[in-house]
Amino acid sequence: MEEKEELVTKITITKQAEEAVSQIVARVNEGFDAGRVTRQDVASWVLTRFNETCGDGDVHQIRAEFFNEIALLENILKKAKLSGSVPEELKLALMGQANISLGGAKKNKRGLTNKLTNGQHDESGDAA
Repeated sequence: MEEKEELVTKITITKQAEEAVSQIVARVNEGFDAGRVTRQDVASWVLTRFNETCGDGDVHQIRAEFFNEIALLENILKKAKLSGSVPEELKLALMGQANISLGGAKKNKRGLTNKLTNGQHDESGDAA
């Protein structure tokens, strides 16, 4: 029998992922008289197969699951420092967060009362 030299790299996975791998190993090995698979075998098989079929939708879903707003803000800040500018939509959001309006002081709007209807005063006080 020919020996294969394999390069092995260790990774750390979550408890939930380890339980899933162990369940797959148990299912594969149950009634399998022609060999035995290990957790490493199954994890390697799953990852290499997923890599072959991983599409843009999968990438998007993984990114959404691991989205980190702090990391995003740090990267935006780094780019802003390098370029000397901030994207306009972010500038507007930051100004809103700081309660700063773009045009300076805002005019106070008059609230509706029962004495104003369509811009006309009602002398009786009842709205038309």
